Amino acid sequence: MDSEFWAAIAGAVVGGALTIASQILTERQKEAVNRRAKAIALFAKIRRMHDNLRSIDRWLRDGLADAKRDNIEVAFATLEIANPFNETYLTDEEKLVAFLWSDPDLFREIENTEYAYNNILPLVREFSDGKRHLLDGLSISEHGPNIYRIELGEDAARKRAKIEALNALLADMTQSIGSDLQASEFALRGVMLRLRHDHRVKLAFVEKQAPKGNELEV
Repeated sequence: MDSEFWAAIAGAVVGGALTIASQILTERQKEAVNRRAKAIALFAKIRRMHDNLRSIDRWLRDGLADAKRDNIEVAFATLEIANPFNETYLTDEEKLVAFLWSDPDLFREIENTEYAYNNILPLVREFSDGKRHLLDGLSISEHGPNIYRIELGEDAARKRAKIEALNALLADMTQSIGSDLQASEFALRGVMLRLRHDHRVKLAFVEKQAPKGNELEV
């Protein structure tokens, strides 16, 4: 009788231990899936910010090249952007995933990328809005093939000040975009490596075919 009693107790203890172990394993698996999803979301945002910063860099370079070629103010050579990019912010959960990678350099550049990207966008909008308002008050006339004369007209001093302010905005963005791109490229490469090594996400560089399984199309 005693042996049956202790056998039943032992069975209950073992069964309970197995249940607890199974619950712990399930919770850990859920946490791993959640961390993986947050890491992929983080990658998508960093890639978007990096790609948009590259577009802003090309926009600035094109304006400078056109100004040099045509010998005109860089503010006039740089096109205004009708629909600037939207700000992108990382969630606390996404930042926590990056923090738990225990890579201070990567975490710093991720934060630098978010800060730089969301700080340059207002400057892009300010330039585009300022140039549109400036052009509304100017007289532009054609003086031959691809030759235009811009007359400031009334209140020329105020308009000249606006032109200088627009040139200064472009100069500020040009000065910072190089370091912004370095930060975003470091962050992008670092997150890609973490996705591969820590979360077993395969990055498939494809154009048309859909990714399979745990592949993430980039």
